[in-house]
Amino acid sequence: HFLAALNLGGLDYAGTHQIVAVDQPDQLDAVHRALSSAIPSAADTHWHINITGGTKIMSLAAFNLSEVLGAQAC
Repeated sequence: HFLAALNLGGLDYAGTHQIVAVDQPDQLDAVHRALSSAIPSAADTHWHINITGGTKIMSLAAFNLSEVLGAQAC
């Protein structure tokens, strides 16, 4: 739904995004592992993580991982 909304606003991300499946979205470690697994395939990529589209656990895991990686919030 998020990608469709962006497209309606003139921002077409078809083919330029990766959706990371999370088997246990209520487990911080599981979300962290799922996000971490996507990093080797896109090490030099500029990432945008939609923390408002997930659970609080997903938001915390994304934030924690970004701190470990030294990511810059915008």
